Amino acid sequence: MNQFSEDNLIEKTVIKLIKKLWGSDCHINAFSDENDLKLERENQGEVVLKKYLLPALCKLNPTLPEDAILQAVDIITKDRSNLSLVNANREVYKLLVGGVNVNVVGNGGETKTEQVRFFDFAKPENNHFLAVSQLWIVGQMYTRRPDIILYVNGIPLMLLELKASHKNLLDAYKDNIRDYKDTIPKLFWYNMGIIISNGIENKFGSLTASFEFFNEWKKVEKENEKPKTDLKTIINGLCDKTRFLDIFENFILYDESKSSISKIVPRYFQYYGVNNVFANVINRKKNKGKLGVYWQTQGSGKSFSMVWLSQKVLRKLEGNFTFVIVTDRTQLDGQAYKNFANVGAVYEKEVHAETIEHLKQLLSQDHRQIFTTIQKF
Repeated sequence: MNQFSEDNLIEKTVIKLIKKLWGSDCHINAFSDENDLKLERENQGEVVLKKYLLPALCKLNPTLPEDAILQAVDIITKDRSNLSLVNANREVYKLLVGGVNVNVVGNGGETKTEQVRFFDFAKPENNHFLAVSQLWIVGQMYTRRPDIILYVNGIPLMLLELKASHKNLLDAYKDNIRDYKDTIPKLFWYNMGIIISNGIENKFGSLTASFEFFNEWKKVEKENEKPKTDLKTIINGLCDKTRFLDIFENFILYDESKSSISKIVPRYFQYYGVNNVFANVINRKKNKGKLGVYWQTQGSGKSFSMVWLSQKVLRKLEGNFTFVIVTDRTQLDGQAYKNFANVGAVYEKEVHAETIEHLKQLLSQDHRQIFTTIQKF
């Protein structure tokens, strides 16, 4: 008997690795009715676990009344089947990261707007982490049972689909992931990313990615580690609580450059490279303003890395930062702006520096991005 089978060693190994990261009590196998009942779903069509979401929201928003919390739950769980899968996912993502505005009646009877936040990104330990395996989910016509879903505060953020080691990893994508998107699409309204594995090959991708754009995650903590492609590396690299929430908050983009929207998740070298530069931005005084050189090969997603870095700096650090994007061809100059615009990362109409003096003038003003070509200097 091959012990390295889907329902034996691989799933157990993943759960064991998750428990080391999230704690020994972080797992529920929901295959049996008894364990499914522990999740307290109103029906098997529910994918958001309100049992964990409600107390999490109360904890993270202690000054807001219960009615405000219930409004936020209604907004985040409302039916979005009228939207395409990626549009529903983008809509939910913006709410989960930016918070939901709700109406609250004050003591004087006046109505005011308050914001409900869904996660504590600054302190990952303040969130509730849970891995649920073999959860039955009822769709409009079919019932499916994904291998493992990773929840944070009752929100299903990561899907793991596992195959036996003798099966081609493509089967997990073609036979399962594509099927789930058709039969239980509501699971993907909240999804951050997808891991597919047969215990030998292990890859990470987004809900819009074709199989060839699922990639290995080869490092755990740092850029200078020896790359590995094993199951332990991808789980520890992606599912550490801090990295998990950092990726969710700061490394998700929606690219509208083509006919259909693509959801972009980072590759390991983008994630660690951007965070190395981000750390140098934090320590820029000590580093005398030198942030280092970030190097990527052609076609490896440099433009996305530029956006992730600038967006994380603007989101996480105080101060009016300005980014100057310099290319070496006029064609690339316009393309650089479009790369930012296509993922919704521009704040004003295209700003170009034409000369050194013009650049000085622009830098004295309040711009987030300035585009230019190096031959002008």
